Amino acid sequence: MQEKQTVKTINPDEIIYINSEGNLFIDGASYIKGMDDYEWNFALSKKHFLTLLENLSHHPLHPEYEAITPLPEGTEPSEIIIDAIIKMGKDAGDLHALCNRHKIPHYFTTWR
Repeated sequence: MQEKQTVKTINPDEIIYINSEGNLFIDGASYIKGMDDYEWNFALSKKHFLTLLENLSHHPLHPEYEAITPLPEGTEPSEIIIDAIIKMGKDAGDLHALCNRHKIPHYFTTWR
């Protein structure tokens, strides 16, 4: 099992954290009585954090647009990535789609 650092809740079904090696993980699960259990995992290497952040911002025409990059001087992507994902209201599925769209290497799996 990976050591979890800075664990936060994205929504009732998902947690997000950076492990001891600095990589991002989202673990999700849905257990609804009378239905199949469903679990998923998303992972992103720390070397792709900046690319994700560059593509995470809302569209500039969105009323709550706030650019995430360029990062403030002296800030590392790992210092803001979790809060940026939460602030933008993204979940594992959103990030998987975003990574696919922008060809950002990542890991995503689901199982029942």
